This record gives sequence, structure tokens and C-alpha cells, in this order.
Amino acid sequence: MNRKSYYSVLLQGIVDAEGRFISVFTGMPGTVHDARMLRSSSFFQEWQEKMGEYRLLGDSAYIGQAFPFIISPRHDNGALTDADLRYNTDISRGGVIVEQAFGRMKCKWRRMRDLQNTCSVTVVKIILAACYLHNFAQGASIGCDEHPDGCPREEDANE
Repeated sequence: MNRKSYYSVLLQGIVDAEGRFISVFTGMPGTVHDARMLRSSSFFQEWQEKMGEYRLLGDSAYIGQAFPFIISPRHDNGALTDADLRYNTDISRGGVIVEQAFGRMKCKWRRMRDLQNTCSVTVVKIILAACYLHNFAQGASIGCDEHPDGCPREEDANE
């Protein structure tokens, strides 16, 4: 059971600039910290060979030396410089692409919101299928007319 008192399965997704998933890892329970999930993924085991000189944008869950390939926001202790604030704003802008990709996927494949009484192996397959279908729809420019930027958060009971 996660911190919001329901059962959940995490999805770690790495998204490109067009909002397509380029790496996904799922199946861990919702109680697992994001950084621990990353450390458990095959991506983490192979990051040096996969990333080269490139870096990923990440949120504050990935601050620290354990993730040298992730650019994360500076901790705001009230003494950030103007340059640090701009840096955080730039990271935040990139994060919007990721949030919109997850939002569009959850909006198009609403079945992912209610997987009660489904075995964990099937849940993982459904989540992975939604990621693949999302990428297919992105490549075919299949939009969601009702919610082009993803479902509104207030309607997302499992968020």
C-alpha cells in the first residue's frame, strides 16, 4: 500500500524531447522511492554506455553523486543565485514535456487507472502496452481532442 493508502505499481519512464518513451521500467510497488527504482533498473546498470556525454533531466529525488548522468534542480534553501533560479526554471520546463507525456498516456489508456484485482504480471504488461501504444500514437500524430495536454489532475483520482 502506498502513501495515499491504495495499491500501486510504479512506472519509470525516460522521455525524449517529443514526448516518446525511450526507456521504461515498471513492476515495483508504489512504496518504493524513485531513486531506488532507478538503481534497480537495467538502464541504471548500463547508463555509462547508453548516455555517453548526454544527461537526463530529473527532479529532486535524484540529487546527489549517485546519479551523475542526471541534471536535477538546485536545492532552494533561500540563498539561490539568479543563475541557480534560471537553471531550476530551465529544468522545470523540460520536466513539463515528461509530465505531459505521462498525462497523455494516462488519458488515452484510462484502463491503467483501475487495475484492481489484476495479477501483478498482467498489470506490468498493461502498463508496458500503454507505453508502446503511446509511442505509436505520438509517431502517428494521434492526438487526444478532449485533453491535448493530458487529463486534468483534479480528475485523476490515482495521481
